[in-house]
Amino acid sequence: MRLADDPRWQRLNNPHFQCPCCGERHAGLFDIAFDHPDPFAMPEGGVQFNSALPATTGDILTEDFARFGEHRFVRAVLPMTLAGTGPGPDLVQFSFGVWATLAPENFDAMVEAFDSRDQSHLGPYFSWLMNKLPGASNTPPKCTMYPQKDGQRPVLLLEDDTHPFYAAQDSAITLDEVLDLYALIGHDIRPHLLDG
Repeated sequence: MRLADDPRWQRLNNPHFQCPCCGERHAGLFDIAFDHPDPFAMPEGGVQFNSALPATTGDILTEDFARFGEHRFVRAVLPMTLAGTGPGPDLVQFSFGVWATLAPENFDAMVEAFDSRDQSHLGPYFSWLMNKLPGASNTPPKCTMYPQKDGQRPVLLLEDDTHPFYAAQDSAITLDEVLDLYALIGHDIRPHLLDG
């Protein structure tokens, strides 16, 4: 069955479908995002604006950057194409919003270029994924970070071919796999997509 003919896909993309788990109207896939790098607790001050980073010398978590001791992190996107979509305007992606490490000099270059909204001339950079994805091991996988233009977050590509999402990122992820991921994070909409 083509994805467009799948009644679950049609219902998920219906703007009138209200999610029974959270009450939101998603109208399509929604990404899974992490609010901070896993090894570190949320700082006392919570999430700061990016503009607070240069004026702060200690640990800080901003909307796009984090500094904990000697460690530096950048918020990134780990995208996967949804099987049965694309290419071109029909392409649908599911993404994880994640945190990844950078060497201090690469972190500083990303911060310096942030306000220009074009970091695409930087990198690519070696990185470690610092969030445990649902169903993956606790061992951080090797990645490559590709800075972007137009104020977009960097794209993170897995380099570890043993990681459970390597194949999905390399080729595609199915709707069933995305719905299973939602269930793993406590957002099980699978039975509701079949309701009348």
